[in-house]
Amino acid sequence: MSNSEKSVAFVFLGVLLLAGSGMAIEAQKEAGKQRSIPTDRPPCPPSECPSELQELVEASVPYLDLPPQFRVKNYAGGSCVHAATGTLLYWQGFDELARWWTSSYSGGEYSQRLHRRLDAAGIRYAFTTEGDWEFVERCVGLRLGCAVNWPSGHMVTLVGMDEQNVYLIDNNSTHAIATRSKQQFKREWGGWATTIVYTPPPPPPYAL
Repeated sequence: MSNSEKSVAFVFLGVLLLAGSGMAIEAQKEAGKQRSIPTDRPPCPPSECPSELQELVEASVPYLDLPPQFRVKNYAGGSCVHAATGTLLYWQGFDELARWWTSSYSGGEYSQRLHRRLDAAGIRYAFTTEGDWEFVERCVGLRLGCAVNWPSGHMVTLVGMDEQNVYLIDNNSTHAIATRSKQQFKREWGGWATTIVYTPPPPPPYAL
């Protein structure tokens, strides 16, 4: 896939996300009508929030918080690329497709064959094999996440980043989100990243 093809994929995704965001906003409005809002809390002073709300904002997770049961573990003696791909499919709500993928493919994998298999399955994707850091940032900014490789050949799922760190699901240990400094990740990244190009879930609403 050329750079122009990658750009087209992201533009198409942007259209989908705008449409999906509109539906999500309407759904949240409707949910808000049915939700009882506490009335015993004093209004916030200008530019300030009650301490419990401030703590809530500070504690909000900076990554795609996929439930552990949908984080695909490495399997069949070493299928990290397919496990990372399955995790991305689960994240975007393709549960049956994720199960089909991980039951159909296993063992070692490389970028060209993975992309041929995604093409054959009719799955939209975008990728870089040239260490394009902007690509990774866009994957995170669009809440897609992406599968990324280490020089050792191991592949994991990048699910978020902030100013200091990146957040990863390592399919060898899926119970917790792994944290690495952004600088360390940039040094260790093998330059390959693949993402699935559909509509990811919206961010979780803040609780009042």
